[in-house]
Amino acid sequence: MIAGIEDITKGEIYLDGEIINWLSAKERNIALAFETYALYPHLSLFENIAFPLRIRGRKDQEVRKEVKKIADMLDITNALDKLPSEVSGGHQQRTSLARALIRPASLYLLDEPLSHLDTQQRTEFRIQIKRIQKTQNLTMLFVTHDQLEALALADRIAILNFGVLQQIGTPEEVYEYPENLFVADFVGEPPMNFIKATLIREKNDYMAKLYNQKLKIPENYKDSMEKFYKGDDTEIMLGIR
Repeated sequence: MIAGIEDITKGEIYLDGEIINWLSAKERNIALAFETYALYPHLSLFENIAFPLRIRGRKDQEVRKEVKKIADMLDITNALDKLPSEVSGGHQQRTSLARALIRPASLYLLDEPLSHLDTQQRTEFRIQIKRIQKTQNLTMLFVTHDQLEALALADRIAILNFGVLQQIGTPEEVYEYPENLFVADFVGEPPMNFIKATLIREKNDYMAKLYNQKLKIPENYKDSMEKFYKGDDTEIMLGIR
């Protein structure tokens, strides 16, 4: 929907402060890297990456310069003359990303760009993507099911559960102050442990009572406790990492 490939079912999408619901995919100036790569099988990696520049009428010298630049960044220069079928899934993934990043765009939409890489490749690729994003000051929307990936890369994170927005905030905010049990359970490694407790107040402090034991709630959560406290029988869920 954001890229303009599927129709919008409800609501409005803003890009640079403007509603883009009725703009075609071409008019939105969004670069997209597909999870399934979507590379042209009959074209070399070079020509796949160069395609967005070719269709915009860029001169061959400029095309070669830009392809080499992005290929060097993503470490695929030595494979540029090969077809997609002749290289690994990791190289295909890098090629798909290079094709998206090679042209200026208002937004770079990256759909699970690391999903087909092994653990070591994912770690290396995360560093590359973060470096490119920061050095070139790009706006990216990065889709992932890996919460550690999101925490490592994002300036802001939107957490969805079955298409419903659960929380949006900085990595620190969603980690330290989850809005609900789903976010608390999903974000963090190892996962949070949950214990049912009773919230009580003693003088100016809030305490979590578990059986005959009391645990003082940290001061930085005091404002939140003010909202939840309904008397000394208030039931809460205590999360511990």
